[in-house]
Amino acid sequence: MLENLILHLKLLSEQIPVGLYALVGGFVEEIIAPIPSPLIMTTAGSLLRLQGQGIAALFLISFLAAIGKTLGSWIIYVVADKSEDLIMLRFGKFLGVTQQDVEKIGKRFDNTWKDDLLLVLLRAVPFVPGAPVAVVCGLIKLNPKRYLRSTLAGTFLRSLMFGFIGYNGLAAYQKIISGFNALETAGTILFVFLVLALLIWVYYLRKSGGIHAWVKKHFGKGNSRENK
Repeated sequence: MLENLILHLKLLSEQIPVGLYALVGGFVEEIIAPIPSPLIMTTAGSLLRLQGQGIAALFLISFLAAIGKTLGSWIIYVVADKSEDLIMLRFGKFLGVTQQDVEKIGKRFDNTWKDDLLLVLLRAVPFVPGAPVAVVCGLIKLNPKRYLRSTLAGTFLRSLMFGFIGYNGLAAYQKIISGFNALETAGTILFVFLVLALLIWVYYLRKSGGIHAWVKKHFGKGNSRENK
């Protein structure tokens, strides 16, 4: 099924303008995580080269791809945000975590340009899967404006890099692209293990009666940073 979807995306690149392909493909790629990250922009970059278009066009389609990826990521963010409410209602007491505890953690990352830079880097690095980042940001209710602008900037850099690879000869970079896919898969697996470890750690804190004290100590008002 995934192979058929990838095939349809490749065929789509021959039927619509490259810019529209980058926009739509970026959106689909972000929503459906198993699709290899380099697929859309390496294809789009190679098409630009075949059409004889310059580097300026590469910047444009990278921005369009970033818009598509940001829209797709926003959907994941919203779903995670709403799911957090449901999870806290059903399992919050079991884990010993309140909705206020989670929101305090989110607010802790809403204060300085360093938080923006961190999120931009997470979205720009090729082997960091995008969906887990969106899920975490939604669960902790990271400020939506901060999330959107950082995601747009990071995915633009990521798209530009893959587009540049495609523009300069897709065949020559197949090994690099395969390496990115393997690293991204490893990143997703690592994320799952980290979530499981986090749940075990939270449950341990609950059993020891210290989870609220820990949240207050590390994410309370007295420990928050000033806005810059």
